[in-house]
Amino acid sequence: KGPYAHRPALDEVVQMMGGIAYMTGLPDQPLRIGASVTDISAATYGVIGILSALLQRNQTGRGQRLTSGLFETVVFWVGQHLAHFAVTGEPSQPMSVRKMGTRFRWGVFDLFRAADGKQIFIGITSNRHWKTFCAEFEQSDLVSHPDLCDNEARTRSRDWLLPRVQEIVGRYDSRELMNKLEKAQVPYAPVNTPADLYDDPYLKGHKNRLLAVDTDNKTVRLPALPLESGEFEFSVRKQPPRLGEHTREILQE
Repeated sequence: KGPYAHRPALDEVVQMMGGIAYMTGLPDQPLRIGASVTDISAATYGVIGILSALLQRNQTGRGQRLTSGLFETVVFWVGQHLAHFAVTGEPSQPMSVRKMGTRFRWGVFDLFRAADGKQIFIGITSNRHWKTFCAEFEQSDLVSHPDLCDNEARTRSRDWLLPRVQEIVGRYDSRELMNKLEKAQVPYAPVNTPADLYDDPYLKGHKNRLLAVDTDNKTVRLPALPLESGEFEFSVRKQPPRLGEHTREILQE
């Protein structure tokens, strides 16, 4: 239904049209998100709708028609930016030109570079985080500094605070830095590539997060659905077919 019903839709088309590519890229260079998130998410919202309809059917005995749309999915994602414009009248700026911490008004909420060159995200979102960070990195002068007493003060001090934090964390290679952040219980994350995920300790250690899938040349491990159940475990029921494989079985069915 609607004026777009006749148009072919692609993930890229709706990302551009729905505003998420603008929010992701540079002001004059919209950028598609680095995965087919619209295709996946529209299907996921469709499943949520089906499950809700099934629950309602059990109560009323009536079915219903459901439609999950690609464009509507992207519009839903940018709802926070629509709200910002509606309330303030100010156009939303792409994430790429915002200072990372100012988006949420956190004093330390940024990317920092370790001694080995790897980027680490650190997000200090409470006074407890700040105190444990300073304690772990032996920064007693910072924890007691009057201009850093709470998050609002740290946000006002970002111009000199962030270079100081970079100086502190830049003394350690990425592994040592992440170990110290782990001890401090501060939110952090390495900036990984998809290939790095094969070395992720959680994904490697969990038997059902990456499932063995056969290709023509070798067996590879690919992600399972991102949920777990106490009643069943995910597995690969059928491997990807080779050319012409299962033709007879399918035709017989």
